Amino acid sequence: GMLLPTAWPAGAPSSAGRGRRQIFARSEHERSIAAQMTEQSAPGATPPQHRPARMAALAQRLRVAAPRRLAAASRSLSSGAGFPVCSAADLAAATSALRERQAPSKEALKEGGRAAGLHTVEALVVIPGPAEDAVHEVFVRSDVHLATVPGTDFVRFGLDPASGGPNPPASSTSPPALTMQSVVACAGVTMRAVATSMGLSYDRLVLSAEADYDERGPKAISRSVPIGFQGMRLHLDVVTVHCLENGVVHSQKDWERLLSASEHFCVVAQTLLGGFTGEAEEGKPGPSREAQPGALTTTMKVWHDEDAAREMLRSKLGPKAVGLPLADF
Repeated sequence: GMLLPTAWPAGAPSSAGRGRRQIFARSEHERSIAAQMTEQSAPGATPPQHRPARMAALAQRLRVAAPRRLAAASRSLSSGAGFPVCSAADLAAATSALRERQAPSKEALKEGGRAAGLHTVEALVVIPGPAEDAVHEVFVRSDVHLATVPGTDFVRFGLDPASGGPNPPASSTSPPALTMQSVVACAGVTMRAVATSMGLSYDRLVLSAEADYDERGPKAISRSVPIGFQGMRLHLDVVTVHCLENGVVHSQKDWERLLSASEHFCVVAQTLLGGFTGEAEEGKPGPSREAQPGALTTTMKVWHDEDAAREMLRSKLGPKAVGLPLADF
């Protein structure tokens, strides 16, 4: 890996600091080029006839700078200049410390069984009405904070405290939570496009997803526990208050078709449910995906009453969304 630590261990060789400064100096160079591009785009900065060539030259410099920075980082790390050399004693101490930190949570999982290991990951996406913009954006509720490494385009992930990670954790980012957000984002974008294609009118669509996984699997507590999500549940709330006022009525089957088509054409959901397939041959049907029975369940509710629909939106979107256009219609 090439993630850079925020602090260097005591006793690190002086070359570690030099290697780190060199890598960050490269990233500052890239920022300088980007600033020049911004200046060049300002009115009157460059004669119009010279501006395209100047901007193209700066863009080329930016494309060259990033690979050079990464190459410098790679050389720095491989030569030992970026990180202190790890001895056998250091490795043994790190192994022992990790096992010691993980011991309490593993013991609790052994004693508590499935009730202690089961976790539910949730995600939610709000889909605006079809006529509210022309770019078909959707909005995923997220409390995930990505801990970026300053001066780089890397994000820090790590074990949670219960798994032996630092407390407080280096990042609140949870890969399973990020996966579920990808599911609703992909399904939401797909659903909005499909609804427009089908000519469906609505005020708001709220798609929520849940998935369960048992920590005893990934923590090697029990070989009989599968690793990964054990099931996914999708629920669609359809708000059609103003549509009814305008005389637009869609049947329950229309919304069921929308939910089914969105799940079918969602790349992320299909990959999770059906796994990876082989490459399709030209002119032949692609390999089929067969999800395990019970892997996905879907439910739906259509909201016609205005007060009830607003209360549902406030409840599902949370207090931070109150007053936002998304929480109203």
